[in-house]
Amino acid sequence: HNATSTESKQQFWKQLTNETKKHKNAIHITLGDTNTRWHCRLPGEEDILGPNVFGRGEKFLREKAKDGDNREGAIEYLRATNKLAINTFFTKPNKNKATYKEMWIPAKDAPFTPTRYAELDQCFVPQKWKNIITNVEAENKEYFNSDHFPVIIECNIRLEAQKAREAKTTSWTGALPKGNNTEEEEESKTKFSKEVLLKYMELTGPHNMEPPL
Repeated sequence: HNATSTESKQQFWKQLTNETKKHKNAIHITLGDTNTRWHCRLPGEEDILGPNVFGRGEKFLREKAKDGDNREGAIEYLRATNKLAINTFFTKPNKNKATYKEMWIPAKDAPFTPTRYAELDQCFVPQKWKNIITNVEAENKEYFNSDHFPVIIECNIRLEAQKAREAKTTSWTGALPKGNNTEEEEESKTKFSKEVLLKYMELTGPHNMEPPL
């Protein structure tokens, strides 16, 4: 959750940037209340924002918006960490874009317009991992006493490392290598026996030092 004062906002984005860079090689998804109001996608922001921005438009942003610190902080964060706001790339009805009810609205009900609601909760994902996010939407139901709605994201992550291990295991055929003469054949058999034992230990665990007869 981001703060409201200018100094606290700057500290928030600085700390978040540093923490993200510590895990730059991991699948790092940033999800939560950033207190960021995009309102629109300005020219030149196509690298970080999609076309589906929930807000009050460019004119309002340039003339009346008072949330410049968080918007600029979010932009700097996204570019410093090579991320994008993936929630702005999904086409959704307003009721599934709005994540926050303005405080002067008595109840969470229709109409879900940008004058009554905002999309403060964002989902940031690295550019190279953007395809793992298959859906982002707000669930506009009253689960608990809050001005925010829960945000649901759906991911599709392929575990390549596990597949590589499985391929390595299944690729071993157990074929006895052929030698060109007796000495080479004996040497090959010895090497083959060691490989069999190592493979057995790998499959059953290091506590089984000898294969069963």
